[in-house]
Amino acid sequence: MNFNKLRYVIVVAEEGSITKAAKKLYISQPSLSQCIRSIEEDLGTELFIRGKSSITLTQAGQAYIEWAKATLESAKQLENRLSKIKAGAARQLDIGASWQRSAALLPEPIDRFYARVPDCNIRIHEELNIKLHEFLKNDVIDLEIGIPNPDTVHYVSVPLFQERFLLAASRELYIPSTPASPFPKVDKEVIRGKPIVILQEDMYLGRIFRNLLTDLNYIPTKISECHNIETVHKLVSKNAGVSLLPDVSVFHRRLADVNYYMFTDESLGRIVAAVYKKNSPKTSDILNFTACLKDYIRSCGYPFTVV
Repeated sequence: MNFNKLRYVIVVAEEGSITKAAKKLYISQPSLSQCIRSIEEDLGTELFIRGKSSITLTQAGQAYIEWAKATLESAKQLENRLSKIKAGAARQLDIGASWQRSAALLPEPIDRFYARVPDCNIRIHEELNIKLHEFLKNDVIDLEIGIPNPDTVHYVSVPLFQERFLLAASRELYIPSTPASPFPKVDKEVIRGKPIVILQEDMYLGRIFRNLLTDLNYIPTKISECHNIETVHKLVSKNAGVSLLPDVSVFHRRLADVNYYMFTDESLGRIVAAVYKKNSPKTSDILNFTACLKDYIRSCGYPFTVV
């Protein structure tokens, strides 16, 4: 299969223009136009509606795009699995984590793991939790650092710590609180009347924050929405609004112009676990790495609630 053709159609759809897509793909516009026409002829249907200034997908085109993206993702997973097979005796442990958990939690445990198991390499996959679930299911990764898997028949979830969702607010903003350790405590009602910085709804913390606002029956008049938790952190520091941040974000990097608060409602949190498939051929390496990770979390100096 010519995967380049699939990518060409996807990029044309994303750019909405043959000219822009050709520039992005570093090919000539006539060559790209001819390629798209050739695909349409093979399929016996048009994928795009050509306008004077733009190009849009037909219903058939939308179906083709969905298939093309799924096919490219499947090919990527196959490539990863084949690379493991080709590696033969060279052992490798593939670990998946969100980029923040990866940066904050993995470097030190990896160093400890190499001291214990010098003949096993590690490859890190940084993705959203929903993507990591699929990676583990399809054997792209061997170990996921994320949310416990509800399927206890096929997966093992080793709890690591109880992650708190903290309220983050600019130091310029007064937040009534009660002294506590490691952060002052606040009632969730303090969110009322404040501008909000929030992750998009397809992200777990974005949904949690929206549910909290619904529970408070509070509709903010000013909302800043983004897809990157580091951007959320920076927006809070510039007093764009208050937001929720997970423990690991604050452990990874505290900003001097941001105050952090714990909620009196302790249900605002989640368990973070090491998740792997039962009967995995790499169980020994997985358990070794998990032990290194748990040791680090206990000794890192940040008050994670270890479980």
